[in-house]
Amino acid sequence: MGRPQKHFTTAEVARHAKDDDLYLIYQNNVYDVTRFLDEHPGGVEVIRDYAGKDATEGFDEVGHSKEAHQQLEELLLGRLDQASAATAAAARSVKKKVNKASLSPAILYSFALAVGATAMAGYWYFQVRV
Repeated sequence: MGRPQKHFTTAEVARHAKDDDLYLIYQNNVYDVTRFLDEHPGGVEVIRDYAGKDATEGFDEVGHSKEAHQQLEELLLGRLDQASAATAAAARSVKKKVNKASLSPAILYSFALAVGATAMAGYWYFQVRV
């Protein structure tokens, strides 16, 4: 990486979200993955989902190989500017907190059963008293 790196805003990266001009962000670096699109082992759609956006979470969840990381480095264009990087980091943090706070279907089902049972008990109680 001897060449000077260009700095991008998230808005600039977002303008490159088409198959013939596709950038994505990974760990605050900006990559032009256009030429790699058809070669991606997971298929074109996987990359399209992150077109013009931050792909850090998705990329890390898959657990890419050392070779995949090396190949990504060959596509490096530059870095996010500091303001955009801070915003992206905050967005990732909020997304993680929201995902952790999501209610599981079992909890929702239990809650629905409890509400239903309470409603039936209340109905029965007031019918008997009247």
